[in-house]
Amino acid sequence: MNQIFFGIDLSGPVNIIDTAISWFKYDYLKEKLVLINYKIGADDNFIFNIVKDLSKNNNLFIAIDAPLSYNMKGGDRESDKSLRKFLKERNIKTSSVMTPTMTRMSYLTLRGISITRILETLINKPKIIEVHPFVSLLINGANKHDIDNVKKNIKAKQNILNFLKKKQMGELPIITSKNDHLLSSIIAANIVFLWSNNKYQWISKRKFPFHPYDFVC
Repeated sequence: MNQIFFGIDLSGPVNIIDTAISWFKYDYLKEKLVLINYKIGADDNFIFNIVKDLSKNNNLFIAIDAPLSYNMKGGDRESDKSLRKFLKERNIKTSSVMTPTMTRMSYLTLRGISITRILETLINKPKIIEVHPFVSLLINGANKHDIDNVKKNIKAKQNILNFLKKKQMGELPIITSKNDHLLSSIIAANIVFLWSNNKYQWISKRKFPFHPYDFVC
């Protein structure tokens, strides 16, 4: 079976237009990920159906940029604390690592858990991880100025795409939109590809049954 790598930048249920998904296959001759397709504005039905269709004849790896679990007592999970500690030791700001149950994150967490629940119903279950794309870029040496300006500067987006091409990614789409959701999904796909080869800078291993997915940067 071929391997297909998905990156999903998830939004809350009321902002479906901000959900981006991209998927890649690995070209063994070029030793690069090759973009198959992408969609901006992907609802749960689209995500489930494209994954279901491709799961029939492929092994799937999926990275989701959203919390996929929460602390039953509220507040940070152990993985959130661990990632903040890892970043502080490298003098990287931790403000983007947000508690899953905080007000602005709770609906995203709800959708993240819901998406994984429906994907787990597939006969050929995909391998799923939780990711934090732009933190991963910082950890892996991408230009901080580009990351800081990615939401408002198309040149910054292109610089990041060029950085990703050095991480075994082939030709990538030219991003002209001001939003960064497609780019985030592409980064996520790259992370799950590296994770599948045991290459990552930081990981919080899954802990069944309450935290069933690795959290990877």
